[in-house]
Amino acid sequence: MRSIVVFLAFVAPAAFAGNFATCLLDDLPGVQGDAAAVAIHKVCRDKYPGGLPSVEQGSGRGWFSYKSGAECMAKLGAKTPSPSAGSLMFYACNKLYNEPNPFDRFDAAK
Repeated sequence: MRSIVVFLAFVAPAAFAGNFATCLLDDLPGVQGDAAAVAIHKVCRDKYPGGLPSVEQGSGRGWFSYKSGAECMAKLGAKTPSPSAGSLMFYACNKLYNEPNPFDRFDAAK
């Protein structure tokens, strides 16, 4: 049992911890209408007030995660007809699964 806990501590991506992006990706796939997508966005925003800027770039990456935002979107967004849901999922996937920009650390605004 202890080895499983140690394994998960090193392998599990930060996406297991709840954040705004994971909230969106938990509830948006398959959403039919824009009104539902807007409601889900509001629920996630109320739960995680920092929104997408509070999610660390690439924080969902891990051994068993998607390799990129595009892979995430292709898998989760394929059967989501709502354009609003698709847009929100696109940004959440890219935030969680695209590699951080190495030049971000030089951004004076941070």
